Amino acid sequence: MISFVNLDELDVSPANINNLVSMGYRLGPNGNVTGSLDAGLRIASEIRRRWPWISINVCTSHYKDLAQIGARLFRINMRVSAGDESVLDDGTVESQGSRGILIKLRIGGKEYTVESY
Repeated sequence: MISFVNLDELDVSPANINNLVSMGYRLGPNGNVTGSLDAGLRIASEIRRRWPWISINVCTSHYKDLAQIGARLFRINMRVSAGDESVLDDGTVESQGSRGILIKLRIGGKEYTVESY
């Protein structure tokens, strides 16, 4: 029996953009399909009406992006961090530098110091 449904706002990506355009979807300014969030909310409302015991979540593309990038950074840094580094919950890395503690962000094969103290 289904007890939970998660609906995501439809995102545009290099892999799906041509198909979405050929099907007549309009691309939104934030990398999403125009109207997909409203459609998701209508679907969620109908599910709640018909099957009130089912929990449902509608996730915006912005929220999904934030959650996914944090999880991705965390997984990457757990794999590549040195023994003297700690991976923080947000995916950044904490290490001891010559001038104190450094908080680093690794993304796209590059490393950036985002904070030091």
